[in-house]
Amino acid sequence: MQSETYIIGRGHTKFGRLEQNLEELVVEAAQEALLEAEVAPASRQAGVWADYPRL
Repeated sequence: MQSETYIIGRGHTKFGRLEQNLEELVVEAAQEALLEAEVAPASRQAGVWADYPRL
């Protein structure tokens, strides 16, 4: 099965010792990426994938 994958937005969080937990940081970065991508919520067909060795 082949599928096409596109990166249409990106987001990041601050570095260092932060008060937010991992889930809050992931949500922050994902929301930033979706805003940058300018994709309407009704048009979204997929979720967010992050690859981090320590997750």
